Amino acid sequence: MNKYKISSLYIKNFKCITESEFIFDGKHLVVYDGPNGYGKTTCFEAIEILFAGTPRKSKTSFVDKRYKFKDSPIHKNNNEEIIISAILKDHNGNELKIKRIFPSASKIASAENNFGKVFTLSKLYINETEKESSVEQLEELLHFENIEQLFNLLNYVEQDENTYFLKKDPKNRYSSLESLLGGEEQRSQLLKVINIREQIKKKKIAYTSEIQLLENNNLYMVTNSSSEIQYSKLLKNQEFDWDQQEIRNIDPAIHQQHLSELNKIEYLVNNTDDVKKIETNQIINSFLNTDYINLFLKYFWSVTNFSTLKTENERRLAIDKIILRNSTLLKWIEELDYKSLNNTSVTGYLLEKPELSDKLPTFISSINRILMMIESLSIDSKILSDLKEKREQLIRINLQHRDLIPIKDSECPTCGYDWDSSKELLEHIDGTEAKIFSSYLENNAEFERIKKEFNETTLESVRHHLSEEVKAVGEEKSKLVDEHFFAQVMDYSSRSDEFKSFINLFDDHIKTDILNIVDHRVIGNFENAKNNLAILTNNNRPIINEELDQSMIRNDFSYYFESSFEKIASVNPTSITEKKSYIQWQFYNAISQNINFRHRKVQKLDNALAKLNDLAQSMEAQINNYTKSIVEKIKIPFHIYTGKILQNHSLGSGLNIDFDMEKKDKQLYITPCYKDQEVAFTLSSGQLSATVISLMLVLNKVFNHSQLAMIFIDDPLQTLDEINAHSLVELLKYNFSDQQIVLSTHEDRYSRFIRYKFDKFGLSNKNINMREWQ
Repeated sequence: MNKYKISSLYIKNFKCITESEFIFDGKHLVVYDGPNGYGKTTCFEAIEILFAGTPRKSKTSFVDKRYKFKDSPIHKNNNEEIIISAILKDHNGNELKIKRIFPSASKIASAENNFGKVFTLSKLYINETEKESSVEQLEELLHFENIEQLFNLLNYVEQDENTYFLKKDPKNRYSSLESLLGGEEQRSQLLKVINIREQIKKKKIAYTSEIQLLENNNLYMVTNSSSEIQYSKLLKNQEFDWDQQEIRNIDPAIHQQHLSELNKIEYLVNNTDDVKKIETNQIINSFLNTDYINLFLKYFWSVTNFSTLKTENERRLAIDKIILRNSTLLKWIEELDYKSLNNTSVTGYLLEKPELSDKLPTFISSINRILMMIESLSIDSKILSDLKEKREQLIRINLQHRDLIPIKDSECPTCGYDWDSSKELLEHIDGTEAKIFSSYLENNAEFERIKKEFNETTLESVRHHLSEEVKAVGEEKSKLVDEHFFAQVMDYSSRSDEFKSFINLFDDHIKTDILNIVDHRVIGNFENAKNNLAILTNNNRPIINEELDQSMIRNDFSYYFESSFEKIASVNPTSITEKKSYIQWQFYNAISQNINFRHRKVQKLDNALAKLNDLAQSMEAQINNYTKSIVEKIKIPFHIYTGKILQNHSLGSGLNIDFDMEKKDKQLYITPCYKDQEVAFTLSSGQLSATVISLMLVLNKVFNHSQLAMIFIDDPLQTLDEINAHSLVELLKYNFSDQQIVLSTHEDRYSRFIRYKFDKFGLSNKNINMREWQ
């Protein structure tokens, strides 16, 4: 199977790199060298992102992913996108181009700039396609399943690879290394099964505790339960939990509260007299401590004699209508408005008054005659006026146009008669005018006579009667209830029964005394009456046992019976006892049902636990067998590789790796040969680092079946001494010559040494000096 190696690597705008293309040419060995801080590790991280999507250190970052940042941790320029791409080639020259693009960073503070999230924003493209590719497509092309998890385990050792797991205790070390052994999906499924099992165990414990609690708290109820009791509602038109047909309560405290409520009701029913005294006392308190006593004094007589005041108010309204109508007629009489007076409504109104009945015919006929004369005189006056105007106009025209009219001065311009002289003509015209107007003046004088006679007799009698009537009803009105006070009485008229109920609180002789004070239309000395009434009512309070909680009894009376003594009377004491028994029976029934329900739940949980235990044991056995097979495959190579890299250290050649799978918490041991002490207590930090590199190389050799023939080790020599470094190079040269090795070092001599060793072995190599790319 042909395997891919990197031909070129392109990085743009990623961390410290602005834009660079690194040519690998598919060499067996590529060494990044140059001082620290020039981007060697950045190139390795870019390669890791290209294949794994997300660098391993971001997954273990302790930064809260909810935090927002203004700047991106990986963009060199926030306003530009990041591009990472590589061209891979196999032995036959076939190319595979892989590219990841990150969008430009958010311009505002955003969680997308969080180190724990920023790597999830990249998009993958394969072979220059415009459409985004999937990780599954990449895995299929490289024959590399689960590349995102296994790339760091099989192909890459970071510069800051954690070696502290070797210093942990064996069980924690196994947990840290567990993902290196594969089987994550099976372990995840097993963990889910274990979690479900633990939840079921907790639920079972909770149900068991509830059963125990129910049985302990209600032992008396369970052992002394009565037989079934018929349901009957105690309080009509009221809804209480304890008065329902089904009471599902199993809480003893709530049950006692129900019984306590019934005890309160029982007290109210059995001690109605005390309740009445308490209510009476409260009413007296309200009467004395509020404005009620003022209202009682002011309105008692009025609301109890409301019908009398109502009749008065109706009479007052009628008087107002009389005064208004008479005032209107008097105004017309004063103004001699005959036209308004000549109306059927006026005559009909006057006809209702017996005192004017004999004058009404004369009143009607006289007004009609006067109106006719007014109309006639008006017409005559207009005709005469027009005639005079026309005559004067004719004469004026005749004089103005004398030269054009062929008549003599003595001729009449209207009829042409010749009066011998103009003087005689004018005298004749003036005489004729006087005769005509004398008739009009005689008619007008007759009209004035008739009008005067009517005004001084008939009309004056009507006026006098109407005026006297206004005066009389006005005096009557002053003695009736006024409009404002009647409106107030209307507002308080509904209190009539309330006032009477208050008086009925007292004995007959006290009632008489109260009525002597308040039962008057007008109370002379209001303050004196108020003080006497207050003393009288306060001295006649009911005698109440001082030990009674009056406030609580009143609240109960209001809550259960809506302050109605009729509702108290409707409750039979025997029905209260029956209701208590019914509640007891319902409580026992609910307890029994809940205990049985929980027993059934516990049984179901036990069945589920048994199945989950079998499933967990089966899955764990499979995982252990798989892990043992992996361990067996890596034991010998791990021993050999560590022996070659570490050479003959003081504790012997090679290290042993072993797993104890029998214990509940699985153990991982790494020990020198013939020693039972852990390497964490015997090896240096450099040797521990070599152990980690050895483990990666072993996993690569045993489990790397993909087409990715590459091993990436970031600065492996920084913690190794010269002998270990030489041994590592020899191991890579001999055992991994079929793969492309990409290393980094900050020392030029190591770079030259490694390339020299590969060159002598006939393996192509090159270096990339990062100083030249800045």
